[in-house]
Amino acid sequence: KINVMDRDGFGVKALVIKRGESVVEEIPLNGPGIVERRFSMCGDYTAYCVMKDGSSSRACEFSVCDLGFTLPAGEFKIGEPWEVKFDSDNMNAILAYLKSVKIPEGCYYVWITAEDRKKGKFTVPASLVPEEGELSVWLLGENRYGRLKRVKNAMAVN
Repeated sequence: KINVMDRDGFGVKALVIKRGESVVEEIPLNGPGIVERRFSMCGDYTAYCVMKDGSSSRACEFSVCDLGFTLPAGEFKIGEPWEVKFDSDNMNAILAYLKSVKIPEGCYYVWITAEDRKKGKFTVPASLVPEEGELSVWLLGENRYGRLKRVKNAMAVN
């Protein structure tokens, strides 16, 4: 959602959305309001208004990103390493943390390295999760505009 405002009362004529130097869409407007769009391509975008006098507003920057991961099928055994595959577009996966559902203070971290990002996977060390039970696995990604997280559950067994 893009909230188009006209605080100075110049009159809004259009909203222009660009990805890089390419215009993605120019939306004719008759004034302020909310404009909703879905973007299928990840990337860094700008949006600005063309006013009725032909001038342009300052550009608003935003990012469209994707972050996802898959856990091994079924349960994983305590004391054995396991791999998490991930993919990201227009952001870097930076951190995974595994949080015990039954023990709130049971939180374990895996920092994702540049090599992990190249491979599209990271390994959860065998000694990282010491107890049985359900885990909430969080993957965090970031770019210059902010962070995005994805969460899935896994089961640790002896």
